[in-house]
Amino acid sequence: MMKAIPLMQFCFIVSVSSQQIQNDGEIKLWNALGNFGHKLSQKLASSEPRGNILVSPLSVATALNMALVGAGGSTKGEMITSMGLQGIDELSLRRAFLSILSRKHDNPTDPVDPNPRTSFTLLAANRLYISSRFPTRNEFKTDIAENFLAEALNVDFLKNGSQIQNEINAFVSERTRGLIKDVLKQPLSPSTMLALINTVYFKGFWTHRMDEVPGSWIFNEGCAELQSQPEKRLMVTSRYKYLDSANLQAQMILLPYVSDDTVVEMLIMLPHEEHKCNTQAWFERISGEALRSEIRNMSHTRVHLTMPAFELDGRYDLERVLPTMGMPSAFTPGQADFTGISSQRTNIDKVIHQSKMIVTRFGTEAAAATVLAITRFASFPSVEPIPMVVDRSFYVSIIYRVNRDSETFLPLFTGLVHRI
Repeated sequence: MMKAIPLMQFCFIVSVSSQQIQNDGEIKLWNALGNFGHKLSQKLASSEPRGNILVSPLSVATALNMALVGAGGSTKGEMITSMGLQGIDELSLRRAFLSILSRKHDNPTDPVDPNPRTSFTLLAANRLYISSRFPTRNEFKTDIAENFLAEALNVDFLKNGSQIQNEINAFVSERTRGLIKDVLKQPLSPSTMLALINTVYFKGFWTHRMDEVPGSWIFNEGCAELQSQPEKRLMVTSRYKYLDSANLQAQMILLPYVSDDTVVEMLIMLPHEEHKCNTQAWFERISGEALRSEIRNMSHTRVHLTMPAFELDGRYDLERVLPTMGMPSAFTPGQADFTGISSQRTNIDKVIHQSKMIVTRFGTEAAAATVLAITRFASFPSVEPIPMVVDRSFYVSIIYRVNRDSETFLPLFTGLVHRI
């Protein structure tokens, strides 16, 4: 009899090839971003306990770290501590981001092509929109260009707000291949001094192609308003890295994408049945460190996996969330210190994050964009496969590793699925 398992958490894991050696700063950064992304997902989940969650820790952290370049005083200290970057010196931190952003993986194959010619696609892009009305330090612009590969455009937010809005939306749509549209629903404030834009795009094909099985089935059975009846499901039987974790009280599986030396996998974490309709409480008890530890304990075995095909969308005004995670000064007029950007008194006004993920029998396509606006203050042996039925809420993540033996991974996307 198949055992049904509750909440699925998902995550992208990426590794790098043995020829792409990680330095100590990059390893520390990846671990820090993993913890930061996990805490951010928990914060968002607590504010929407019955809603789906999807966020790209890499995108949010990249935008914040571009702002961090110009931060000083307590603002800088809070941002460093909040993102867990205390053990990384500034030069190593810049080089670590440059290393991440310099890695380009581009597969021209159509997302539904059943015979992909190459490996996965993973692309990130940054851009700065700088107000021509306020002085911005040249050192800041040079640092961002060299270490975050960001081009800078001089604009007038006061006179051309709608035009700039359209330009940012077009840039984001192009770099996310149409998955993220209209990231800005309205123009940024006329007093905006600087807008930092990041995009992340991923497309990958399953190493083990799944079968699409028609016929309705029940997702989140018995969980009141979360219960639904999808019209099809995905099934596959193969050898996967798997663990039934007593520590996390969940089944865990890593689903690999076609790749060369670098490794990208989807992690699905399905809580044990006793957490069936209360996955929020279960998820809040899991730490990023514990999750990483259990991923290291996973081993290959035959699994018969049943899961839904699904689409996730996320959109968040993170200026309401990030101050509660330990960096209030950056958002507080009169307290924020971004003197490394300008002599003007400024603070972070907006952090808009939008994301999307599509999972089919062929693979996954996902994208995210973050807009951070700073304003001026005017004031092997054959065995019986283990059943894993993802038939209720779950956690999901796509993670990136530098190589197949690496214990360090970078979360590209993390999310919670409550509704299909």
